Amino acid sequence: MSPRRSVLAAAITVLGLLSVSTLAPAAWAAAKGHSRPGTHAKPKAKPKTKPKAKAKPKAKAKPKAKAKAKAVVRIAYATGGVSGDNAIWIANADGTHRRRVGSGIAPLLSPNGQFVAASWLGATGHALAIYPVSGGPPRVYFDVTLLSATAASWSPDSRYLAVELYSVVSDGDPLAGLATVDLRTGAVNMVDYGEIAGASFAPRPPDRIAYARAWIGNPAGPVDIYTAAPNGTGRKRISYDAVNLNPVWGRDWIAYDHQTLRPNDAPVYQIWLMRPDGTHKTQITQMVVPTLLDGLMPIAWSANGRHLLTSYQGQDTSQTWALVPSTHALRQLTIGGQALDAAGISSDGSTVLVDQGAFQDVPSHGKVETLPFGGGHAKVLISHGADPNWTR
Repeated sequence: MSPRRSVLAAAITVLGLLSVSTLAPAAWAAAKGHSRPGTHAKPKAKPKTKPKAKAKPKAKAKPKAKAKAKAVVRIAYATGGVSGDNAIWIANADGTHRRRVGSGIAPLLSPNGQFVAASWLGATGHALAIYPVSGGPPRVYFDVTLLSATAASWSPDSRYLAVELYSVVSDGDPLAGLATVDLRTGAVNMVDYGEIAGASFAPRPPDRIAYARAWIGNPAGPVDIYTAAPNGTGRKRISYDAVNLNPVWGRDWIAYDHQTLRPNDAPVYQIWLMRPDGTHKTQITQMVVPTLLDGLMPIAWSANGRHLLTSYQGQDTSQTWALVPSTHALRQLTIGGQALDAAGISSDGSTVLVDQGAFQDVPSHGKVETLPFGGGHAKVLISHGADPNWTR
């Protein structure tokens, strides 16, 4: 189970019905720029007498090119104390201009920075909300009395949200699986059914998603990786030995965990790479993993595919490790000698987003920080918060 999913799994389980509750659909229409109608001068009447000399037309001044508005780089994070009040916040990527957008946990910010999805922990109501960062009511999905939902991945165009669904009623519920929400149409599609162990959209169009699936009711059983379109068509199995999970799709490779089962102990995870078509499978890490610990899980790629952020997981353990797949170089990142929860990596691979102090604690007891991929001085962005992600 990935660090993102463990946040929700500590409280609920996810599964989605195909019925969808929608609030204020007008507020969710895609934002389009409407150009103002141009002002056209009426044509001048032809002169009654021919002018003595034809005036040389003046050269039209070239209109100044409008500067493109830079997209605001944002960060989403969660707060909450022992008394509850779990809230989702949005801020600029440097931690300034913080604003509460709604209730929930495990936020996931869209690549365009306009939406943030979050899981809901209420006893009644919806299991997932998608909040507009600009304000207004959210769209809500799934019945929290029947299932729980974790936002797993956004498509690069911010149109689709992949949601991992787990039944809270029965381990063998046939509706458990992977769904996508289409923000353009409001439709919810089931991509596949089963126990989902990670999902990740391709970083470039066309929109495709990689996900790991085990059989319903047997999450510890055989698990393999598939790819499909957001509506579930074109499904293709790309691993076959039944021990592969936690895929993260990068520029050139899909990083994933290849697990070795141990009797009466946690499995051992090692990071492997493969091409999106399932070829050229290559083992990258060969860590010695002690009892009760799982090992490394891929979290996020840099845009250039050179750096991979990973998390070392296990009983009472969550650490951040930086991996350079081309050289197999691997190092743990700490702040003041303290372990960190891995959250994200900047597009250029230079900076890592983490939280510290909230592991096995409430979000408001944590701090959101950044530090160089190679280690070094950390910068505090949020003094009380956890589970961050960003558009950087």
